[in-house]
Amino acid sequence: MGEIALTVVAMAGMAYDVRRFREDRRYDRTEPALCWIGKDIEVNEIAPGRFRAWAWVTPWDKAAGKGLPSTPFYAPGDPAPTREQALARGQAWRDGDYFPCFYDPADVHFVTTEAHGDSAADVAILALWAAVLLVGIRSLLRELFGDRLRELDAVATAADPSGRLRAPPLSRARRRRLAKAREHFPDPWPDDWSRPLSPPASVVWEIRAGDVIAMPFVFEEATGFWLHVVLAAAGDPRERVSDDRAAAILGRFRGVGDFAEIAEPPKRLVEAYPGARGWIALPHDVAAKMVPPPKLPAIREQPLNPHLAAVRRHFPEKLPFGWSVPLAVTEVHDGWDQGGWLFHDDDACVIVMLTTSRGRVKLAVLIHHLDGSPVDEARAMDVLKHFRGITEFVQTETDDEDLPGARAYLGELDATGPRVMLN
Repeated sequence: MGEIALTVVAMAGMAYDVRRFREDRRYDRTEPALCWIGKDIEVNEIAPGRFRAWAWVTPWDKAAGKGLPSTPFYAPGDPAPTREQALARGQAWRDGDYFPCFYDPADVHFVTTEAHGDSAADVAILALWAAVLLVGIRSLLRELFGDRLRELDAVATAADPSGRLRAPPLSRARRRRLAKAREHFPDPWPDDWSRPLSPPASVVWEIRAGDVIAMPFVFEEATGFWLHVVLAAAGDPRERVSDDRAAAILGRFRGVGDFAEIAEPPKRLVEAYPGARGWIALPHDVAAKMVPPPKLPAIREQPLNPHLAAVRRHFPEKLPFGWSVPLAVTEVHDGWDQGGWLFHDDDACVIVMLTTSRGRVKLAVLIHHLDGSPVDEARAMDVLKHFRGITEFVQTETDDEDLPGARAYLGELDATGPRVMLN
């Protein structure tokens, strides 16, 4: 009952305040009333040698259709030096019969020729009543439907105790990548294409284009967002899309240059569609940034130092999927004066070098994520299993505060291989 009483009181207070506002505006806020001037003109000496004429005026309430109590009112203008001049001014004012006037609803005897605006206190009171009304309605709805809402929430919790079925929030990064990919969608939309759909927590769009599932997405590079499109057969996921069918679908995307097929699409898409094929294209704005320099610098090949050559012998014969081409770092850095190798394995950055530990040369491997997330053992094993000529890897500590979440390993060189010595 308390909720109903609170709501009723708030509604009554707002109704009274709104009614008073309407009266205020009728009287002195938006349109003036008409003040009729009485017949008799009187003159008062308000100061020595200063005279003013006045008369009784009667405001007329147009809404009520009646006159309000009369009140004395001075004729407009400055005081006159003589009584005769003041009377003449009053008579001239009286000839107008009436004039627009404004008065305070709280005191109809207070008449002015200028409107006064809404009171800040009145506005604050009205806002207070509105807030009380909202609280009352909210409490009333909670009292009426609270049990039902709690039942629905209990059913949802029982059906999904872990909350895994609930859609994850749309992060800013995901929203941005999805929007960038949409910029290259066909316009107008093809009749035989379904509307795009993005699964939860995914940055990939899925479009049914006849007998083909098109999966466009963008990947951010240093120059901007590049468009990737993966095509898979809608019937048999192991079937590969033909070149002609792929050309017809890829030609619908706009704002990009030529498409180039990549060796392998992303691993997670290949797992769902073993026969998937992938292409990549540069948007026009990205291609415009890739302007060749006016003059190519002279390139002089430097011989690879023995330390880098020794490390390279432990790389796999063929680069695994996801590995970038290794980059030889020959510049001097703190802790690796003889250089090392740097490459990317999907979301991980890997640094490989030779180091001396307890009198023996070992292979040092540092793995870290660019976003600073910790590297777990499974991720480390996925990288370390590809190195050759290593009998075992032992995790070691790293004191580099600039690489949070990184893992460092020392690999024992195979004794049957060539002997390596560091200067």
